[in-house]
Amino acid sequence: MKISTRRTWAEINLNALKKNIETLRCVSGSKEIIAVVKANAYGHGVKIVAPALWEEGVRYFAVSNINEALEIAALLPFPDVKIIIFGYAEVIAEHDFIYTVGSVEYGKRLNAHAAEMSRKIRVHIKVDTGMGRVGIDSDDELSALLSLPGLNVEAVYTHFAVSDSEFDDALKYTAAQQEKLLKMLKIAPDIPFHSQNSGGILYHNDFKGEFVRAGIAMYGYHPNPDLKETPHLYPVMTLKSVVWQVKELQKGAFISYGKTFKCPDIMRVAVIPIGYADGYSRALSNVGCVLIRGMKAPVLGRVCMDQIIVDVSEIKNVAPGDEVLVYSPQSPFTDVNQIAKTLKTISYEVLCNVSARVERICVNS
Repeated sequence: MKISTRRTWAEINLNALKKNIETLRCVSGSKEIIAVVKANAYGHGVKIVAPALWEEGVRYFAVSNINEALEIAALLPFPDVKIIIFGYAEVIAEHDFIYTVGSVEYGKRLNAHAAEMSRKIRVHIKVDTGMGRVGIDSDDELSALLSLPGLNVEAVYTHFAVSDSEFDDALKYTAAQQEKLLKMLKIAPDIPFHSQNSGGILYHNDFKGEFVRAGIAMYGYHPNPDLKETPHLYPVMTLKSVVWQVKELQKGAFISYGKTFKCPDIMRVAVIPIGYADGYSRALSNVGCVLIRGMKAPVLGRVCMDQIIVDVSEIKNVAPGDEVLVYSPQSPFTDVNQIAKTLKTISYEVLCNVSARVERICVNS
């Protein structure tokens, strides 16, 4: 019997990450990349991803909050690394982070902090061009923020709502968002700006700007997987587990909670130590599949907190310790995009849901 020291783990392929960065640099015309590493690097493990990106020459890192910013500052050479906080944050005096200003009111609060600290606070001003989220809306607001002496405005930016769509109305909407940003910047033509998220990089690479923000594309997924003409990207994460137990169940036996699956005949099943506490969605009950010995093994019954049961009746010689591919591009039914479609969601959510208890392992292949 094979012995495995691991229960369930995620392999993070740093070579794939490197290839994706090279592709994004090429597509964007070598613009400065702001690497979006919020939410534990989209579930990939920021302690692995951030140092690898630094080695590839990335110097800007975007996070959601102060705690994530502090984590990056502890991982990388600070203050050489430039950390942008997208979400709401109070100023920490001893750290020279870059804060997002999306309202005059918040800008004034930062300005007051700057006066108390006797230094300027670095900011990027966010413009709402059609997302309806954080951001200023007018030239007057931009002028007001630019006039605050305690703010060091290093860039102005916006976020696209439908940059991953090829439909005419979406293309027009994205172009209008970019145009609104450019019009507002006429009052401050020397300030750098950025607008291109992953969709903007891949599908609107003619847009101007000094930076691009690489999110899901950096991790190997297209924001719209149905657009096939875009550059090839390499999925960075492979989620794996092992066979824990193999057993035979008789015809009529029920599997897992709720008796939602009844064996139509004698079946051989395998218990896999992964469940919804690891991020494997309970919505995959009776519809998910994993890959064992290169073959499809459907999930039977409900996904448990720590385990799933899969059908291995047609797979020869399955034994405890066999490796199980849970998320992998090696087959359509373990591909994250396909799993996302099954769950009626997007790849972002599937990846981000891989929980903290799942060990992340570096690989280079």
